[in-house]
Amino acid sequence: MLRFADDIAVIGESEEHITNMLEKINGTLKEHHMKINQRKTKILIGSKQQINANITLDGIPLETVQSFIYLGSKITSDGKSHTDIVCRIAQAKQAYYKRRNLFTSNRISLNTRKTLIKSFVWSVALYEAETGQ
Repeated sequence: MLRFADDIAVIGESEEHITNMLEKINGTLKEHHMKINQRKTKILIGSKQQINANITLDGIPLETVQSFIYLGSKITSDGKSHTDIVCRIAQAKQAYYKRRNLFTSNRISLNTRKTLIKSFVWSVALYEAETGQ
């Protein structure tokens, strides 16, 4: 199970395993007067083929998806990171174009511009790259 603040990614070996974990999490949250947002809760089955799971939460069926964003990284059902890399490149381009005038200004020294690009662009492109995502 991956956890961060109010985002949880439950990883299971089977539909039954995921259902059991969700029931335990849901029960614990209810004991503390909290609940899982069923509209935001999605199911992703790790497979190269599209599989729809029949997992419910309090009787409400949960949507099966092929990918989702978790802490800024795109998680896909096939486990590949190609789409996440494409997204990161697009985000880095967007960060560059947002401050393009600053990065190309001749009034700022080349070394300062390099530092700014590393801070504003490369940090976006390489976010979590060291984790092997």
